[in-house]
Amino acid sequence: MPIKFINRSVLSTQKVGKFLASIFGISRNTSIKICRQLGVPYTIAIQDLSSPKKNYIEGYFRHRPLGIDLQRRVQNKVSDKIRFGGYSGLRLSQGLPSRGQRSKTNAQTCKKKFKFKLSIMSKN
Repeated sequence: MPIKFINRSVLSTQKVGKFLASIFGISRNTSIKICRQLGVPYTIAIQDLSSPKKNYIEGYFRHRPLGIDLQRRVQNKVSDKIRFGGYSGLRLSQGLPSRGQRSKTNAQTCKKKFKFKLSIMSKN
């Protein structure tokens, strides 16, 4: 049965660490570190948490951008860089690496993402 936890719908049988890792902006290793820091076992199911522990975890994430909020912030920063017309904005608009990486033989991932983004934008 789904329950509301950290403003997200989640199965009550799902493990805490796995749930945290499924949120955009939190990796598996980060979720393990957060569980250790808060004193919550990584493998415990959400339904087995006591209500003070649930409130403690929710309080930890209350003032941190996660999920859609974090994605919007990243998109806004990228669009600001492009709009300002600096060097990194120019590189981002061309679909190339913007932090000084080699681009002759090693920028395939960045180029593929840019081609995909262009194909989506041209369909709209």
